[in-house]
Amino acid sequence: MKKNLLILITFGACLQPVLAQMEPTCVLIDAGFFTSSWGGVTETTDGGAAFTGSYDPINAGNTDVVVTKLDASGALQWIKTYSTGSVPSEFGNALITTNDGGMAVAGHLEMGEVFIMKLSADGAQQWTKTYDAPGFFGLQIANAFTQLPDGGYALIATSQFISNDNWFMLRTDVNGNVVWSDRLDYTGGYPMDVAALPNGDLVFIGDAFGDFTPSLVLRKDGLTGTTEWMHWYAAEPEHGLTMQSVVTTADSTIVVSGYGGPFGPSDALALAITPDGTPLWATRVGTDDIEYGENIAIAPNGDLIIAGGRLQYVGLIN
Repeated sequence: MKKNLLILITFGACLQPVLAQMEPTCVLIDAGFFTSSWGGVTETTDGGAAFTGSYDPINAGNTDVVVTKLDASGALQWIKTYSTGSVPSEFGNALITTNDGGMAVAGHLEMGEVFIMKLSADGAQQWTKTYDAPGFFGLQIANAFTQLPDGGYALIATSQFISNDNWFMLRTDVNGNVVWSDRLDYTGGYPMDVAALPNGDLVFIGDAFGDFTPSLVLRKDGLTGTTEWMHWYAAEPEHGLTMQSVVTTADSTIVVSGYGGPFGPSDALALAITPDGTPLWATRVGTDDIEYGENIAIAPNGDLIIAGGRLQYVGLIN
């Protein structure tokens, strides 16, 4: 199955047609020291949006998780901070809208654990669960998570020990209790994203570690955590391939977005593979500059949309 593909490059000349079709809204929020708000954004069920990050109200170096809620017009509705109460600093890394109309945040603690925090639609903290990779110690950072049709969650995180970035994969029930967890001691790439197949299996992806290193796609049984297959994918000879985001379609096609090319210029790309990992098709777009395909989504009509960036070369001034 091949879907139409719309690629939005969010920097450079390609931005203008996008801006011409939408009314941008910018909200400047001044409520203390926002040390970051890069943890993720989600559309809420009321047509508004919310985003997460970390918040330090007095710039003392101790951060809490923060969620900011906007209404459908972009007006600020509320800002709320959250803490597990166990460590000085906590960080919100990802945010999703949940099946019940609420939200959930995934993040990490200063001491190394990752967490999932469940919120109601009005931002009330319902529960928080923390997790460690099995048999592991060191810093762990939640990179991405998703809610599954049964209400449970699947999470992928980086487990950092010294200079190694290993994979930490987790499946929970609807209340955040661990169904299974696993660690992959694969230092050849960074764990990046997770998606669920229609049958409940989970697909985890990671990008390349360094130039020309193969990227990994891994499929696990959603209920048991058993690894069904791992496949490494490379671009053309002497070309790198970096995987950033993954979605699955109704017919179980796995589609990954990212970028690839020789050292220097790269192109945004999408790679589709079958449920058993066989490549179906690949699409790339690029110029003489550098393009990145960073996120992928499925439109209501089934088309695929990639958003990314473009970095233009600028000559040196003597």
